[in-house]
Amino acid sequence: MFTPITNNQQPTTALSIAGFDPCAGAGVLADVKTFEQHAVQGFGVNTANTYQNDTEFDGLDWCTEQQIVQQIEVLQRRFQIDFAKIGLIENLLVLKAVIAQLKKQGTQIIWDPVLKASAGFEFHSELDKSDLVKVLEECYLITPNKDEYEILNEICEISSHCHVLLKGGHAVGVNSVDILFAEGKEIPFSNTRLNASKHGSGCVLSAAITANLAKGFKLEKAIKNAKGYITQYLNSTDTLLGHHKGLQTLVKEISNLQFITQEAHGLSHSDICKNVVESGVDWVQLRMKEVSDAEYIAEAIKCKTLCAKHNSTFILNDRVDIALEVDADGVHLGKNDMKPSDARKLLGDDKIIGGTANTFEDIQHLVKQGVDYVGLGPFRFTETKKNLSPVLGLEGYSEIIKQCHQSGVNIPVVAIGGIQLKDIEAIKSTGIFGIAVSGLIVNTDDRNKRIKEIKQAFSSQLSAISSQLSVIK
Repeated sequence: MFTPITNNQQPTTALSIAGFDPCAGAGVLADVKTFEQHAVQGFGVNTANTYQNDTEFDGLDWCTEQQIVQQIEVLQRRFQIDFAKIGLIENLLVLKAVIAQLKKQGTQIIWDPVLKASAGFEFHSELDKSDLVKVLEECYLITPNKDEYEILNEICEISSHCHVLLKGGHAVGVNSVDILFAEGKEIPFSNTRLNASKHGSGCVLSAAITANLAKGFKLEKAIKNAKGYITQYLNSTDTLLGHHKGLQTLVKEISNLQFITQEAHGLSHSDICKNVVESGVDWVQLRMKEVSDAEYIAEAIKCKTLCAKHNSTFILNDRVDIALEVDADGVHLGKNDMKPSDARKLLGDDKIIGGTANTFEDIQHLVKQGVDYVGLGPFRFTETKKNLSPVLGLEGYSEIIKQCHQSGVNIPVVAIGGIQLKDIEAIKSTGIFGIAVSGLIVNTDDRNKRIKEIKQAFSSQLSAISSQLSVIK
């Protein structure tokens, strides 16, 4: 429910400027649905009436430049619009006029360049370089797929003018990899490719990024959150039209680099937490054993405050009661802890619940119990666990992930247990979603450097995919 607007109150808003799709899988209708699932007030401006369903595109009638600009202007009289996503639009001249109107309010622009319908209908048949450069320089982010990226990049090096997210949903391979080009860096975002496709999924991903930016998340975090949302959307039905209804307002984004706290060198759990979130880790699990409730709660409050400051997810190990008391983002439950289904009744649907597994059967059981992710391990022997399950190694991970794919189990699976830097590329090659580490980060003098090394290990594993997507240096 949205708070009523008063003269002194402005809701969090986002604007979609796109075509009208009668089946609502793409375009302005899909965008507004996505905005409002993120608790963002969604506005829509129509650029074209299309004649399509989820499998056919018969054509369209364009709105005039004047009609589009007037729709925007009347909204601007009432609302400050900080973020707008632009989709289907007739040509660069109309796009420049739309951008000029948006910039009167300083709106940040996310352009999802629709150049071709899946049925073969082409838009923007002629793209002028000077006009394209002017458009790009006014955009905060553009989100082309592989084909769109190649068309635009032949005209000019698009990443030299604005941030670019190259969407990898239409590429091939075990993983679906999106690559962000920002400030001279290439940052990959990888998920296990799902055996599911949806009409308009690219629109939904770009809209989810826009919604997260409107809510104040930094770009990398906004993309990660949006990836979590699109995964839920792709899994929502067995048809080409996904369901937004019932998806949780708080998107359960699961990080592929999870840090588990431990004390070290006279530093407390919260001291270590501060160190890692300041170095860019966006997921912290507080794991404290054999301490009083008072001590656990005190450290939990400190860690939660630090995580909130840096937009990092804060998870408690085992203690559902303390998670409730400090309002943590969720819990991770071991095999001998509270049942995930019971924890869900206490925590509600908007909290993250993870569970520990050692076998494929464990994963199946946890999925039935309603967990959001699985910690699978141990990879090798570790001294941080007293009752260690059988060590899995690379062969064990490969077999279990294979069983997950064959059985249609798409839940994020995170490797855990004694992982070293040299192991990461090999572990990722098994198809695992991510890793959870503790000593790998704690037991080093330069934690910031180690975190960069871990992230680089993930990136190098994706370099071959990056080159296949025509990445321009």
